[in-house]
Order: sequence, then C-alpha cells, then structure tokens
Amino acid sequence: MPDQQLRSASLDDLRNVLALLRSCELLESGVAEAVSDFLVAPSADGLLGCVGLEIYGDLGLLRSVAVDLRARKRGLGRKLVEAMITVARHRGLRELYLLTTTAPTFFVRLGFAPTTRALVPTAVATSWEFQSGCPQTALPMRLALED
Repeated sequence: MPDQQLRSASLDDLRNVLALLRSCELLESGVAEAVSDFLVAPSADGLLGCVGLEIYGDLGLLRSVAVDLRARKRGLGRKLVEAMITVARHRGLRELYLLTTTAPTFFVRLGFAPTTRALVPTAVATSWEFQSGCPQTALPMRLALED
C-alpha cells in the first residue's frame, strides 16, 4: 500500500475511526477529543488505517495505530507511523512514547526502543493510557525526535 493516501482526520471520520479501533481491539477512550490529531488512510467503504497523537508539551504519545485486516502486511502501518513521526517533528516534539502489548518488534523496526514506566516523563505517564487504559503488562517504548 505504498501509494495509499493519508490525510488528517476530521470529526466526520470519528465513527469510522472508532469502528476500526473496535475491530482491532484497541482503546476508544479519548479518541473523540483527539481525532483532529489523527491521520487516516481512507477507503471507499471506511478506513484502512489510522494513527493518533496526544501532545504533552514537547512530548507526544503515539496511540491507536490500527490497520484493517484486509490491508495488513502491505506497509500501511509503517506508512502511518512514519507520517505521524514527521508530524510530531514538524510540531517541535522532542520525544514520542507509546504502549504496546502486541507489536514491540514492529515499533523497534521504526526506531522505537523499549523503556520502563519509571523512565517515562510525568506528563505522558499521567495520561489516561498509562494510568488506566493499557494494562501494566503493556511495554512502554520511546523514540527521540531530535537530530
């Protein structure tokens, strides 16, 4: 899916973003408030993928990386995450964090490194995802954005 077009999400995409997250068994909480900071991969009948970003000062929390089953294993997840990393850099963020229970190897290939919850800055560590959204077994990962 290297030619799949991505665009910024709007409130009109919210229903489809939530449906995609549900189908991928990912968290829906906070999506409505943050949907303007999502990128989506539209298709004729909904969305093939999405990725979200929550901003905490000069830190970001990458969230809701989801790819529809019919579009997996074609590079769309990589394209979504790389596009959001570019957005984060343009917005002047220093670091990106995420939590994952299923895809640490995928994120390592994109430059993220495992870390511990104790090393996650307070601004991100007090987010809903870190506090109660994701299980304590979810692996925190970090990506430095500064050159």
